[in-house]
Amino acid sequence: MKPHVFIGRSLCLIAFLFACVGCAPFENAPCTVPLSASVGVPKQWREPADSLSVAVPLVEDWWEIFRNEELTCLVEKALKHEPDIRKACARVQEFHAKTEVAGTRIFPRVDLTPGASLQKVSENDSPFGVRSSVLRDDSFGRFAFPFSVSYSLDLFGRMKPHARAMDCDAAAARADLEAVALLVSGEVARGYFLYQSLQAEVGILRDAFRDRRETIEIQKSLLDAGEENGQEYALARLEAATVEAELAGARGDLRQASHALARLTGVAPAHFTNPRVRRVPEPPGIPAGIPAEVLCRRPDIASARRQLTAGMERVEAERLSCLPVIDLTSSAGFASADLLKLVDGNSLAWLIGASLTKTIFDAGESKYRQKVKYAQYQQLAAHYDKTVLDAFKEVEDSLARIQSVSEKLAATERAGRAAGDLNEIARAQFGRGLTPYLSVIDSQRSLLSIRRKENQLRGALNDATIQLIVALGGGCCAD
Repeated sequence: MKPHVFIGRSLCLIAFLFACVGCAPFENAPCTVPLSASVGVPKQWREPADSLSVAVPLVEDWWEIFRNEELTCLVEKALKHEPDIRKACARVQEFHAKTEVAGTRIFPRVDLTPGASLQKVSENDSPFGVRSSVLRDDSFGRFAFPFSVSYSLDLFGRMKPHARAMDCDAAAARADLEAVALLVSGEVARGYFLYQSLQAEVGILRDAFRDRRETIEIQKSLLDAGEENGQEYALARLEAATVEAELAGARGDLRQASHALARLTGVAPAHFTNPRVRRVPEPPGIPAGIPAEVLCRRPDIASARRQLTAGMERVEAERLSCLPVIDLTSSAGFASADLLKLVDGNSLAWLIGASLTKTIFDAGESKYRQKVKYAQYQQLAAHYDKTVLDAFKEVEDSLARIQSVSEKLAATERAGRAAGDLNEIARAQFGRGLTPYLSVIDSQRSLLSIRRKENQLRGALNDATIQLIVALGGGCCAD
């Protein structure tokens, strides 16, 4: 039979079989839910499916709004060497490779399987016990050099949902990388300003301890001269020891903050260069009326959205799996019992074939698989809603914290000015012998406590601002 005649008859047979089996499994297939119907998602978050293929990039270099070269250097080191960043990068490479693997399935597969064999045929296995003259020897060899080509026709688009799902997975992996980078850069910025705040607190306590030491020397000299009693000298020693203990604790916290920065930048604490001493800067301003659409830039929301789309595509792929599969196969090559005649024209052999596979009865397995994929899609939809709601909560919490810390800082600054005036008055009155030394001790304690509180609130305001920037996906601060 001629090859073209064989192919024509085969296609007619396939068409007839397909008409017989029909597409009944599609009648009970679960309907796919569009992304815009995700329960609990506000209307401003509902987007057309086409927009989901666009990657949402991280706002680049958001930390530069602090105008601090040292902070920028630390963040850049962390983004290169932090282990979670490297892990997320490897995951992106993994999904890109999987996408490339899936893309190769649309092409025919060509195999070359040369082989050689030596076979002995049983004499008792010959029909009617008669040994063929061809098998006169006890054994014979066979040599083959065949090529085979196989190809699955995707006439019904069964592979397209799989490819789209893989693209969404790769996009979700990239968004996860952006999310990790955002969190790491935020942790570096928070750690940097915490280090600066602790450094300032150490400076405040160091100055206070130096003043207390000078007071001890004055009280000791007065005691030796018989002009003071032992109680005031003991009070001065107690106050100095208390400040010294607090100074030791602050130095320990400073070392731990340095170790945390070293860990984030991928450096051992012993080889980490501590940041320079700087005054805790004023945080950048937050513009009023931040639109809710700004949260669309958050990488975790972008990742959850792409995972949801991938789940929807897998539901569609499972639905299309009920369609018939048409495979085309062909092979050609040389085969001979004599190696010297392997490439002879008479040794040429070829084969062309086609097959159709359609499941007629599987006891409802395909239906249950569709239910599994749909349940997984619903889980992804719930995860997406949760991610969006968490994002709103984080933004609102950060805004509330900024407002609270700002109000506390303003009140503490007023208290600091009053404590400074009180300390000056107490010292002056003590010098004139109008008040006891205990009044000076009380005023010094109040002034030291308020200065430390003011420094801590400035650091807390920076920390809350950074948390808001991270919650917004980076940026969105006024210069």
